[in-house]
Amino acid sequence: MKDPDFVAKGLHGELKAVRLSIDLPMGARYVVVVYREVSPEDGFIITARIGSGVANLIKGGVIWRKK
Repeated sequence: MKDPDFVAKGLHGELKAVRLSIDLPMGARYVVVVYREVSPEDGFIITARIGSGVANLIKGGVIWRKK
């Protein structure tokens, strides 16, 4: 995902890039891209989804936040 609001650790080594999108037809929602980094230059997307809350997203801890 380009320009996430924050990146959180997953519970199984994955990372979650999260951005609040306010212009969706159903109202403001969080767009979440779950991915795994293989190296600093390589990685792959596991899945992506849209959700309304962030509590489950940050269980592993936020490792980066946009300033």
